[in-house]
Amino acid sequence: MSLPLKSDTKHLSESSLEQSTKKVKSILVHSSKVQHQRKSTRHQINLAFQKDCDIQSSSPDNVDGAKYIVSTFSSSIDVIANCNEAVDAETLKKENETNDFRLPSFKQRMQRMQCLTLRSFKAKQERAQQQVAQRVRTIIQLSETQSCINYTKRFLKGIKSMFDALIDLWYRLNFWSQQFREIEGHFGIATSTYFRFTRWLVNLNFMVFFLYLCFIYIPQLSYNNLSDYFTVVNDTGSGFFYNKMVLCSKSYKEKLTTRRANHHWLTFLDIAQGTGFLENTMLFYGFYSNLTVSLHNDFSSRNVKYNMGLGYLLTVGISFVVVFIMIVRKSSTTIKETVMDFDNTAYPLYTNAVFGGWDYCINSEKMSVYKQRIIYNEFKATLWEVKMKKKRENRSTREKSKLYLKRLIINLVVLALLVGSFYTIYLTTDYLIKNQTENLSEFNFLMVNYLPSIVISILNAIVPEIFWALSKVEEYSNSFATHITIVRAVFLRLSSVWVLVVSLYYRLHYKGRKPMDCPEENMYNVTRCCGNTLWESIIENDKLERRTVKCWESYVGQQFYKLCITDFMSVTLIVLSIKIPRRIIHHHLQHRIWVIKKLGRAKFDLPLQVLDIVYSQTVCWMGMFFNPLLPALTFIKVFYFFFLKKFELLSVAEAPQIAYRASRSYSFFQTVLLVSFIIITCLLGYMIGNLKPSMSCGPFRVYSSDEFVMFDVVTNEINSWPTVPQKIVRYFETAAFYVPAFLISLLSIYYYLAVTAGYKKMEELLKEQLKSEAHDKQFLLARVDEIIKRGQWRQED
Repeated sequence: MSLPLKSDTKHLSESSLEQSTKKVKSILVHSSKVQHQRKSTRHQINLAFQKDCDIQSSSPDNVDGAKYIVSTFSSSIDVIANCNEAVDAETLKKENETNDFRLPSFKQRMQRMQCLTLRSFKAKQERAQQQVAQRVRTIIQLSETQSCINYTKRFLKGIKSMFDALIDLWYRLNFWSQQFREIEGHFGIATSTYFRFTRWLVNLNFMVFFLYLCFIYIPQLSYNNLSDYFTVVNDTGSGFFYNKMVLCSKSYKEKLTTRRANHHWLTFLDIAQGTGFLENTMLFYGFYSNLTVSLHNDFSSRNVKYNMGLGYLLTVGISFVVVFIMIVRKSSTTIKETVMDFDNTAYPLYTNAVFGGWDYCINSEKMSVYKQRIIYNEFKATLWEVKMKKKRENRSTREKSKLYLKRLIINLVVLALLVGSFYTIYLTTDYLIKNQTENLSEFNFLMVNYLPSIVISILNAIVPEIFWALSKVEEYSNSFATHITIVRAVFLRLSSVWVLVVSLYYRLHYKGRKPMDCPEENMYNVTRCCGNTLWESIIENDKLERRTVKCWESYVGQQFYKLCITDFMSVTLIVLSIKIPRRIIHHHLQHRIWVIKKLGRAKFDLPLQVLDIVYSQTVCWMGMFFNPLLPALTFIKVFYFFFLKKFELLSVAEAPQIAYRASRSYSFFQTVLLVSFIIITCLLGYMIGNLKPSMSCGPFRVYSSDEFVMFDVVTNEINSWPTVPQKIVRYFETAAFYVPAFLISLLSIYYYLAVTAGYKKMEELLKEQLKSEAHDKQFLLARVDEIIKRGQWRQED
């Protein structure tokens, strides 16, 4: 093989160089086109993904995710462009292989590029596709979740705004708030607390009425209209007691259905006394049956049973528990302000009243005047208490001795009044029982029946006024005089009810005839053998037969029914027949007759008004076991008292001459009510757990033993349970439960006493710290004044 010449080689090299230069230029032109196409493609993808992300997501997180996807797609386009460059390099390699002359350096570069691109092209392309698909799925899920969250937030916001609008509408339409604003503006917050207390009692009685409606009224109505799906069963009655109950119930039914002359006067007497047709209604205990209704359940093999006796007793118990919780909860809201003693540090009270007493939500001139009167009355109450405190501190030893002797005599007078009132109530009750079956006219019999109620109402109206006058002579402060008057009057009113019940109990167990035996052959002597053997005997006169007491629970319920009516009528008649005429006479003759001007209009004494409402509630609690509709009657009565007393305060009586502290007054009202509730609960619990029920009426008429009492219904129900639940319940009756519970209670009391002592010590330290800081500031201010004065003297010199 001949070698080319040197000149030929030079010519060949130049031609190959020109061809290579052309190839390189073509590659560079193609590369620039690919880059331009890559940029345009990236821009179009950016626009498309940005538009799609704006549509699918509105949150910043989703936009960032979309930008990340765009960047990912851009990187994938770069990879694809590199791959295109690799393909062009491959093409260039094939073209160079056809040439005879190849530059080693260019070939090595092309081979190196081929190795780098072909091996990673597919892997990068797949990786880019996976990342793009994953990001697309993520952004779609985020957009859906975010849209759902946004929709939920908008929905909840709409519900909240609607709820706020309904609350605002309720307050605008709520007439209670308007009444309170008017009363507060004229007479201050302390007087309005009485009306707030009355409104709270309205709600309390409605709650008790609702419980009775659900668990006593409706089940009893269902007993009277039993459908085909109900069957009546007797769970507790044995043969002897069951037969005796049937005969006694028939006798009581005959007494209630005894025909009377069709006369409006006799109908009025029945309504006034709670006898006759009214006794055979849901108003009284004797109307309720002792049946246990079994409801056949189509979805289960077990029947649903409702024991009326158990339901009756548990409803009363639950009602008392609910009332106790509501009283304690309401009392706890004001106990903080009551415990705080502002007497020793009165200046913060004035500061708060001046700088924080105004309500900037007031937008009417009338309400601004009301608010000014409220602040004025609050200052009046505080200043009066401070004045009385200074007066007490400046008394001499001789003045204190005279005062203590005077208070001792007054307390003895109060005690004598209480004892005399109790004895009077006992005598009237004894006279009522003695003349129960006497041959009296209908009117005289009505007066005899209402004699205890009338005497109690008269005592409740007169004796508290005497207590109030005596408290002024004792020279107590306004708050303490109010409290001691209420305590004395509440004791009188609670004791009057207690004496009435105890008098009936005493006549029932001790002063009556000895109970005669009631064997089975004497069963037809049902008047003496139906759980009421100590009160009445057989009476053949039909007129007097209607007056016999064959259901002592209904008879006790009738006494509380009369007390409720007497209280309603007495309060109303005092306002209509005494206070309104006194207001009219004072308005027309005050400038002509000096005595009328001196007496003035009737006073709206806050303590005495509280007594009326507490007494009404006490009668309700004591009588609602024997008179199940009494909570409904008390609900109506207290609601009526609210507007009657408002009318009396605004139009008839004078404003209270003494301004009372609002928080302390309301807290004291709650305390008095709580004490009344506890006393009534103990008395009623004793009666339920110790007295035998009548066998002729009520839900406890079927005895399970000779010593049967009302609470045995719960015991019999527990005995019917399986063994394990019985053991659990019985455990709470043993000392193994009571001793640890008692010890834990003692430890808890000790712990809270220690915490209370620590808080009091801390309070004293903080007070001393505040005083020391105040003294330091005064000292510094005095030094500053002294320095300023010295500077002025030097300038003058």
